[in-house]
Amino acid sequence: MTIVCCRKHGYKGGAKVSKLLSERLSQGLDFTENIRDFSFVCDDYECPFYGLREEIDQIPDDHSEGVFEVRSDERLHELLSRITVVCVACLKDAMKGLPLPER
Repeated sequence: MTIVCCRKHGYKGGAKVSKLLSERLSQGLDFTENIRDFSFVCDDYECPFYGLREEIDQIPDDHSEGVFEVRSDERLHELLSRITVVCVACLKDAMKGLPLPER
């Protein structure tokens, strides 16, 4: 589990999100209808994260319902470069009472 030091909530759990989702969260934009969960799998390790539906089109790899198989180090680095961590309490606040999506 990731811990972050949030300006608003103090030390809280962190949620892995795409950088685009993080940007929209920091700008206060509404993304509640567009958020979904993704994950990538590399050598039997699954890394879940939240992103926006429109981002699925930007990832050229084949996927099964948002699960991407990573087969090269270059692809792993490219996917990792798209992910950051935000305060899970801030993410839940931005969801306006709606639950975070699950597969």
